[in-house]
Amino acid sequence: MTSIDYMIQKFNLKEFDHIAPNRIKLLNELATLITNKLALNKLLNINFVCTHNSRRSQFSQVWATVASTVYDLPINCYSSGTEVTAVHRNVIDSLKRFGFEIETTRDQNVLIKVYFQEKMDPILLYSKKWDDASLPVTNTFAIMTCSEADVDCPVIPGTELRFSLPFN
Repeated sequence: MTSIDYMIQKFNLKEFDHIAPNRIKLLNELATLITNKLALNKLLNINFVCTHNSRRSQFSQVWATVASTVYDLPINCYSSGTEVTAVHRNVIDSLKRFGFEIETTRDQNVLIKVYFQEKMDPILLYSKKWDDASLPVTNTFAIMTCSEADVDCPVIPGTELRFSLPFN
């Protein structure tokens, strides 16, 4: 079974052929940049940035982590925002519908642990600002997942590449 077949079966993904041509062009451009970077280094950090770090950036972190794991790529995925809020309930509900196991820890900023493979550390989701101390500052690409963050956060110190890939 190929990696993509595994993802389609495990997460019931059926609509890859519905991606708009202009989106495919952007995704291919980003894939080329990532491939070129991985050819030079052993590890790449990707920080998905959205205004509230509550929906788009969180989804991007999860799915990019799944893809990098399935394809055995040396990529660590993170998310952040221009503001700190909380992971939106719809994100959690949607991930559950896809078959992810979710564990929620209540504290000052709710921590969501997302499990998708046995014997793996969970993906950790919580809202944080782009300059949070937990985020890497080297070998990092920043991918802007909303147009507001794209405008409000023109520079993220320590990143080698800033790429605009907004989700409407």
